[in-house]
Amino acid sequence: MERIRRMSRRAWAGMVVAGGVVAAAIVVPVVLLGGGGEEARVDAPRAALSMETCLAVIGSSETVPEGGPCLVVVSDGSPDALLLEWVGGSDDATRWQYRRTRWNSAESRQEPWGAWQEVPSSDSATRAYRLDRLTSSTGHRFEVRAVVDGVAGPPSNLDGGITHEPGRLPALYAGNIVEGDGRTEWQIGSFVFTIPDGLRLVGGLTWASDGDSGTAVYDFNGRGSLNFIHTRGVVRPHTRDGLSAGARLRFQVLLNALVDSVRVLPSE
Repeated sequence: MERIRRMSRRAWAGMVVAGGVVAAAIVVPVVLLGGGGEEARVDAPRAALSMETCLAVIGSSETVPEGGPCLVVVSDGSPDALLLEWVGGSDDATRWQYRRTRWNSAESRQEPWGAWQEVPSSDSATRAYRLDRLTSSTGHRFEVRAVVDGVAGPPSNLDGGITHEPGRLPALYAGNIVEGDGRTEWQIGSFVFTIPDGLRLVGGLTWASDGDSGTAVYDFNGRGSLNFIHTRGVVRPHTRDGLSAGARLRFQVLLNALVDSVRVLPSE
């Protein structure tokens, strides 16, 4: 798993915290592929992914080819599913495709790319796809592209996520994007907590200050961060300067709910 963690890390450097944009809620078509293989199209309310936020989140580790979409991969803690969400690309797409590869942790290498697959029932409005029946406890990497009247456009940046180990709490790794449902418990070190429904976080890198070691976790939309201080067993929330009073209050409510849910596992 340590090799998977190293694979998933990208240069975050507080870019979203410095300049993220809080997106408005809209309805985005989401295609779901059920465990039984039946396709279903649903219109699920989601936060609009802006190009600015997407570019800030992927940082400098991956570039978006000219004309291609910007892709992020989100985990909801499932051991076998990840959400692909993208912005940009052709507005005239008649369908969308994705391809994937896996990170071979045993050999510390990326496996060859699979063939391009159709996003079922997709059209020009499709910007999200939840892919299930993935191998658990594995690093998965993806690209997406638009197809216009049979002609494939440029691919997105490469982005990935980690499916979690069944029977264990999902962990928030550095560089990974996760979304809470208000029920699933997550773990960072000895901290266990519940992420409020719809709140997205990005795992940060471990830091040390004044003898304290900790892990910073950033809000996906750049509104603030949480510092999990391992040596003291405490969590310090921070909101970004410049937020409006309303945005600060709404975000603080989410942070408070998360902090109130935190418990610290006893030392072994």
